[in-house]
Amino acid sequence: MSPLGEYESDSGFRPIAMLSGWQSARFLRQRSCRSHRFHASHRTVTRRGDMERRRGHNEGTLGQLSDGRWQGRISLPNGKRKAVYGKTKVETRKKMEELKYQLREGELVGKPSQKTSGYLSAWLQDHVQPSKRPKTYDSYALNVRRALPYIGHLRLDAVRADHLQHCYADLRSQGLSACSVGQLHRVLRAAFRQPMRSELLLQTPTAAVTPPRSDRRQMRPLTPEEVRVFFDATAKDLFHPLWVLLVTTGLRIGEAAALTWGDVDLAAGTLAVRRAAQRQSGRGMVFVEPKTSGSRRTVHLAQGTLDTLSKHRENQREEANLRGHVWSLADLLFPAPTGGPVDPRYVLEALHRALQAARLPVIRVHDLRHTAATYLLSQGTHPKVVQDLLGHSSITLTLDIYSQVVPALHKEAAVRMDALFVSLGEDS
Repeated sequence: MSPLGEYESDSGFRPIAMLSGWQSARFLRQRSCRSHRFHASHRTVTRRGDMERRRGHNEGTLGQLSDGRWQGRISLPNGKRKAVYGKTKVETRKKMEELKYQLREGELVGKPSQKTSGYLSAWLQDHVQPSKRPKTYDSYALNVRRALPYIGHLRLDAVRADHLQHCYADLRSQGLSACSVGQLHRVLRAAFRQPMRSELLLQTPTAAVTPPRSDRRQMRPLTPEEVRVFFDATAKDLFHPLWVLLVTTGLRIGEAAALTWGDVDLAAGTLAVRRAAQRQSGRGMVFVEPKTSGSRRTVHLAQGTLDTLSKHRENQREEANLRGHVWSLADLLFPAPTGGPVDPRYVLEALHRALQAARLPVIRVHDLRHTAATYLLSQGTHPKVVQDLLGHSSITLTLDIYSQVVPALHKEAAVRMDALFVSLGEDS
């Protein structure tokens, strides 16, 4: 038999090799046409695996990938396509039906007529969660939940400035602070900026909204005399070394809670801030990266602070011997009773008890950081040095936060200028 196969004629099957030249060519053309018609009637999409026959308009495509999974894709009004995946054909088709339902109900990101609730939910998941820290994401999600009762039912392109203005005013009347409403405004401004970039909206409704004016939270640093009283009153307190460190270095409580003895060089008189401890929803206390790039820094310690930490190190070693090596495994300066990083809420309670016992004003833990900065600035320390000590991202931030101290510096500068006139008078 010819390797090309057989040809059926009126006289029976004959090997193709026995055909004449024109008969062989005619047979091959016919076979090619029949093969083309067969494959055209069983058309498949072979891109990224064998796909199912094409479905009707707006039904999407469904097919199996080369790795065995099934893929379904739905076209969005903006020309993009959204894909879902499943282990079985039935599972993937069910997911496609859910997508089509969301598309009909305006809950699927991709068109200006979608519901604002659906858009904000997808914005949190697709844009905020991948780029923000968990604690920051929780704050964004909280603000979105506050706004949903007012604008969640509206179409994305139907949200107007008066809707947001009413939202802000109503939340204020319910007791939400102006600072919190201002934070909500900033979150919504960021959320509505995204559909403008995608050309889903021509303008953002937040542009014409006036958020309530929020007064700067009043800080209450301790005076030098109050610091001395506080240190004396807490000399035998378990947290005394922490109070000394916070007041004399201006560390954030999260930075202090994450310090290990490996970060402290008692001989050189320095400590290195490399990370922070933070409470996260569902995870408890975890270690995270410092707040900003400038937060990674080396801090020089006062001699009194070094003496306090050295004594604290000795006491902690004795405590570790009593509790066992598991407790001291993390090697933290200020561990919780379980050995992990101490919770800032527990530190705040301890601070309030200590201040009340010393008959001093009850302040926040963060005000100990303000105490350090205010004292240094009032003593004429250059703001750039204070910025580096605190780990601020810019000197502008330092000057803005401690603007109430700056007039005193101006006054001191004027007094120093008087020395020029005194010298001139003496010379004359």
